[in-house]
Amino acid sequence: MTTTEIVDHDDKTRALTREEFCELERMTIVTYKKLLRSGQGPEEVRVPGTAFVRITPEARRRWHAKIEQLCEQPFPFEDHRGGPGRNGGRPKGS
Repeated sequence: MTTTEIVDHDDKTRALTREEFCELERMTIVTYKKLLRSGQGPEEVRVPGTAFVRITPEARRRWHAKIEQLCEQPFPFEDHRGGPGRNGGRPKGS
């Protein structure tokens, strides 16, 4: 059985590798690692002293809830349109 066959089955009862999680969520491993670094990734189960890393079904459900909640919040950054970045801080027309 290949990894693709396992992932396509999407068994909701077993833990996933990072690669399986990424395939199911349609994201690259690079995006996944960025989410982890920013504190927005799913919780991982790690066996100390090994490379064994898994995302449990519960962790995946919590991650989905967390992402849904984040999407409902307003964007945390100011709107900089027309601000200093556009024309070097000069008034329009200069």
